[in-house]
Amino acid sequence: RRRRMADAEPWTEHQVRVFQEQNEVAPRNPRELFELTCDRVLDIKDWVETGEDSPRNDLHSESLERDVRVWVARKLREKSYGLYAVPEEQELASGKRQDIRIVAPEVPGPVVIEVKQIEGWSYADLRERLDNQLIGDYLAADNARFGIYLISYTGHSGRGSGGDDPTTGRRLTLSEIVQNLQQLADAIVESKSGVEQVNVISIDFVGNAT
Repeated sequence: RRRRMADAEPWTEHQVRVFQEQNEVAPRNPRELFELTCDRVLDIKDWVETGEDSPRNDLHSESLERDVRVWVARKLREKSYGLYAVPEEQELASGKRQDIRIVAPEVPGPVVIEVKQIEGWSYADLRERLDNQLIGDYLAADNARFGIYLISYTGHSGRGSGGDDPTTGRRLTLSEIVQNLQQLADAIVESKSGVEQVNVISIDFVGNAT
């Protein structure tokens, strides 16, 4: 998934240095930063779910949503290689805080990642938070146009599940939830001005939520 080819616009000194060191092109616009961030999150997902040295045991059945958020932010920092930064949580004018922000020197506006631990939310709540929190609130601030809705499953004990279909009552798989939420995100983005794309990605730390 690495972007190794130059494009037509002249590179900045920072981009030349990063390419020489990492064989990757530093993002220059919000979409490139979004694509890079998605690549990194998918790399982490693949590592957790299929890696021989999977770090899935870093999080467990007693982990809280904040634990997941802190862990993901730390892994994204470790994999930044000078291409982007992951600042500490920033308070918005509304008083709320975006979970994870990805910023880059040449790029106006961050990529916003909202983390949800699926065990702590109903399916209806996951849909509502996608619409009103990530898209309606966080992507309406700070010149943000791209977001990632990151759904984690850690097998948290003693908590509810976001996987029940409100119409049929059938337990949805994690992949079905992600597919349904992605369809919702696409529909909402289509109707919103100023928001370009939101991707829904899951990370299964247990291995039995597919």
